[in-house]
Amino acid sequence: MMTTLNPTSPRLAGQGLSRRAIPAAAVFLAGSQMALAQPLTERVEHAVEIPRDARISIMNFAGHVEVHGTDPGEDSTLRVIGVKRLEAELPAEEAERLFERVNLDLRRRGRRIHIGPNRPRGDRNRPAGERRGPPSVAEVRPPKRIPPVSVDLEVWLPDGASLEVRTFTAPITITGIGGPDGDFLLRSVSGPIEITDLEADDLRVETVSGNLTLADVRAHRGSFMTLTAPIRLTGALQFDGWYEFQTHSGAVLLGLGSLSGFTVAATTYSGEIQSELEFETEHDGRSLEGRYGSGGPQISVSTFGGSIHLAPEAAAVRDVER
Repeated sequence: MMTTLNPTSPRLAGQGLSRRAIPAAAVFLAGSQMALAQPLTERVEHAVEIPRDARISIMNFAGHVEVHGTDPGEDSTLRVIGVKRLEAELPAEEAERLFERVNLDLRRRGRRIHIGPNRPRGDRNRPAGERRGPPSVAEVRPPKRIPPVSVDLEVWLPDGASLEVRTFTAPITITGIGGPDGDFLLRSVSGPIEITDLEADDLRVETVSGNLTLADVRAHRGSFMTLTAPIRLTGALQFDGWYEFQTHSGAVLLGLGSLSGFTVAATTYSGEIQSELEFETEHDGRSLEGRYGSGGPQISVSTFGGSIHLAPEAAAVRDVER
């Protein structure tokens, strides 16, 4: 059964799952037969009841992915709004054909739900390593011949559900989600990832060249990795949490002033380590190990050529160069 969501309504119209949702907005076709005069757009909405231990998987190539927590009265309903766009300068017939080849899929198997644009017909090549489980972010490659169609996804995730998001150029924004038992895996190649107000048991975040920005991340275990992009952290951490930050050439900028205490072990091969925090520490220029306050979360930082900066407030790391 198909469910269409009215995001302005306090209640959902239904609680079914559709194989293919009817567009909630018309497709605008180009007036010229030679070139696309205005973007083609289509809006699709889904709403489905899910169990508390559901595992949600989101895949997107281009566009963006935004995930929010749900309202207290709607904590068992997964809501999705997708807007598909094509803005390339193409002959009208070709543009319409390419546009129709990409649809927003929502598929369910048990407690697992997959959300994202389907792969173009005629190109079922999987990204390298996909058949052997989730690959390292450095191994991810987009399929060939992706049509110039982007999909903006906005998702409302019930508390308790686990989440996996994989993108190529699409930015990922996470706000106000999670629970003490949730597992989250976020991977992007070049899209930035921004996380604000997240609670989790296990959180893993990886990018190649997309900036990683974290604020108020309360996870028992957190692993954050980039290749060339900076990592910036501010706000609260889980008191008994363990956090690992790794980059090759990106900077790691940690604004830790809101914490009453923590322990840190930082190393770099050819970068530099700077600290504006006053605590007893062993520091030889390439490594730093110490304890601040009465203890708390354990923080491990390692880079090859990137700098490491520890500061009391977020403003202190604002202008630090990569």
